[in-house]
Amino acid sequence: MTLIRGGWVIFVFQFLTAPWLVAQDAGPVRAVEKLEPHRVIERELGPGQTGEYTLDVKAGQFVRLVARQMGVDVAVTVLDPLAKTLLQADRPNGAFGPEAASFIGEISGEYRVRVSSGSTSTGRYRMELLELREPTEADRSRIEAERLEFQGTREARLRSIELFERARSIWHRLGDAYEEGLCLNAVGTHYSDLGEKQKALDYYGLALPIRRTVGDRSGEAATLNNLGSVYDNLGDKPKALDYYGQALPLFRAVGNRSGEATILTNIGSVYSDLGETPKALEYYDQALTIRRAVGDRSGEAATLDNIGRVYSDLGEEQKALGYFGQALPLYRAVGNRYGEAAALNNIGYVYFDLGEKQKALDHLGQALPLYRAVGDRSGETSALTGIGSVYSDLGEKQKALDYYGLAWIPTDLRHPSQRSL
Repeated sequence: MTLIRGGWVIFVFQFLTAPWLVAQDAGPVRAVEKLEPHRVIERELGPGQTGEYTLDVKAGQFVRLVARQMGVDVAVTVLDPLAKTLLQADRPNGAFGPEAASFIGEISGEYRVRVSSGSTSTGRYRMELLELREPTEADRSRIEAERLEFQGTREARLRSIELFERARSIWHRLGDAYEEGLCLNAVGTHYSDLGEKQKALDYYGLALPIRRTVGDRSGEAATLNNLGSVYDNLGDKPKALDYYGQALPLFRAVGNRSGEATILTNIGSVYSDLGETPKALEYYDQALTIRRAVGDRSGEAATLDNIGRVYSDLGEEQKALGYFGQALPLYRAVGNRYGEAAALNNIGYVYFDLGEKQKALDHLGQALPLYRAVGDRSGETSALTGIGSVYSDLGEKQKALDYYGLAWIPTDLRHPSQRSL
């Protein structure tokens, strides 16, 4: 039985808000420090850690502060003197770039700023109080644009597109090209996820020159990767390789190892689709080494999954089982139910090929409710088809027909290796 899949695990850079940073208590808080205008404080932050700062603000004063991310994805939370949360800042820019937060003090007193890590590895950031003064109309517009951005990272796609578009309009009016490019990239990613690939290309095409102009090399690399991903999905492999190839040295130049691993994985996927297995495995192996070095368990699992798919396609089922088996506990450890379902599904198909029908049923049966829970109809169809095929080979034709019917495919009991989905 040929593995049925919806495509390789291809990474797109959107950098949405890490769910563990929303509506949760801060992790272990490090020593509290005082923020003063234009004093830069550089600190290291590990997984689950939180840095805390204080600053004195008078009622009506405008405050703008920034945590410049240098290898750690942070969220910035501001609390007023009464411990009320004023804002939670977490842009879709990953572990590199500014995480700025602006507000106007409602009451006088000591405000607290918490900087929380959403990364799986340790990195550094620079904290700075940029502005503490009377507000202007431009400042109020900035606060509104930031609010729209932060809300956009937490909304469903169509609503998020609307919010990022509104934010982008304000940033354009204010002349803040960095933020405008970020919003354009976010909208492009949403359209790509919705299957509107031409719109995605249009927005990425607008974002790219802006990010280049402001010297945002990490953002430029992310947009190049996203362009490559769209062309990859459209089947234009040469263009995909071209964009991935442009992104790779940029990620290396800024020291973004996770980004580098993502590009290497995506290049490996292209070569696998082109049938160039040695090149695919070469790039996957490079990506896997980096994923493990930076402690990216989710990325490690996805790369292991891709390597397993290559070996399954080559008919080396035991090797495939080994890689899928390594990916499964990693997906479970990070709570990635989609990945867990995919690994279980793949293991089930390999056991089918090996003639171990009960093991195939066990794993496919575990994958099915997970696919349903995450709303992955394509994965659900794959699991149902696999279960139907097992029952067909066991001679239980009615059960096979029942599962094929649920999968919305012709129920002629044809062998999956003869099917193109």
